Amino acid sequence: MTNTMMRAAATLRGIRKSRPKELRWSIYGVVAGVLVGASIGGIGVAILGGAFGISAAVVLGIIGGMIGNRVGVEKDRAVWGK
Repeated sequence: MTNTMMRAAATLRGIRKSRPKELRWSIYGVVAGVLVGASIGGIGVAILGGAFGISAAVVLGIIGGMIGNRVGVEKDRAVWGK
């Protein structure tokens, strides 16, 4: 492993220990978003006179991760406040 990979792995271990619910809920959100997006198929985006298709799994995975992250942050804050 390179030095950069070792530092990245150490950072992830630190996040897992310091903010466990934030990480867990972020992963749950991404997985839920990808599963729902995979069942939908694709999303069409029209902008500035052009149009293109985006996989709904990608879009909803990102949105689900963001929502899950916020839920996890609030759950961690509740634990920190005690």
